[in-house]
Amino acid sequence: SKDELLAGMREEDLRALQSMNSTPLHVEGINAPLLKQSSEVRLSDDSMVIGVSHLGKYRAYPVLSLSGMLDHVVNDFVPDQDGMGGAPVTVTYCSMTKCARVFTGEPSEGANHLGLGTLGLLDGRLALRWQGRQFKQNDQIEGLTDLPFELTTWGEWKSKHPETEVFAGRSKK
Repeated sequence: SKDELLAGMREEDLRALQSMNSTPLHVEGINAPLLKQSSEVRLSDDSMVIGVSHLGKYRAYPVLSLSGMLDHVVNDFVPDQDGMGGAPVTVTYCSMTKCARVFTGEPSEGANHLGLGTLGLLDGRLALRWQGRQFKQNDQIEGLTDLPFELTTWGEWKSKHPETEVFAGRSKK
């Protein structure tokens, strides 16, 4: 666990780690993510997920799948019920602060997603990049709207929404 790892560190290493409030690292978000039906995934019922309900559709994004250094942002697209339209949905998760946030807005030009990416840490928070601007994950961002979400267990989410689709990693496209 994180606590066990920190307990075994030398004091000078702990001080160096605490001073890492800003770490520049440009990473594109995951665009066109691979999705699977809930019946096709193998997640333990106690696995944490970020559950999103939008346009009558349900999606679950396993926290563990969003915890890798290159995996903190998923730029998704949720079709509407008739399949004729839909909306971009971006899920962000910071494994250091355990903070999640979900956005919608106008898609990037020529794409059906928002095109958010990460820039590492900024003042101890996940730094996001969108349309050439950078901001902290908890900042208000003009042009993006927060979507409600649930941080819950997979067992709880799938019992309420058995027809959910699940984020299963990067698309092979």
